[in-house]
Amino acid sequence: MKQKIGIVLSVLWYGIITLFSHFPGQESSIQSAWVMGWFQEIGLITDPEDFSEVGFWIRKLAHFSLYAVLTFCLNLSGLRLRWVIINLILLASIDEFHQTFIPGRTGTYKDVIIDCFGGIFMLLFIKLNIRQSSRIIYRSHV
Repeated sequence: MKQKIGIVLSVLWYGIITLFSHFPGQESSIQSAWVMGWFQEIGLITDPEDFSEVGFWIRKLAHFSLYAVLTFCLNLSGLRLRWVIINLILLASIDEFHQTFIPGRTGTYKDVIIDCFGGIFMLLFIKLNIRQSSRIIYRSHV
């Protein structure tokens, strides 16, 4: 059952990623501007000159985060680690290629790398949590 849920979540989440990727460049910039406006409201951005640099990092963090969540879902689906990684690289590459056909958007290998780093981060996080959980269980039985 957990594997089926993981598969469904993976497909749905990749659909969300594809939806975000399908927005034209101007619409994508508006989404980043909304986040920057929120950062400005809470006082994290005070200098207007920082907007373009902050916008850049917000977009890269979005890539990282979206693919970290996708990797979590792929991991839930019961795929072996190598297939999770292969799917991660393949889906990130397809997504960036897809963006080359969207007005005002580009697809770059750098974004594929950032996407994959998000996935690898999630895999390491999962591995460390499993290791930590097994230590706690082991200590409780000793």
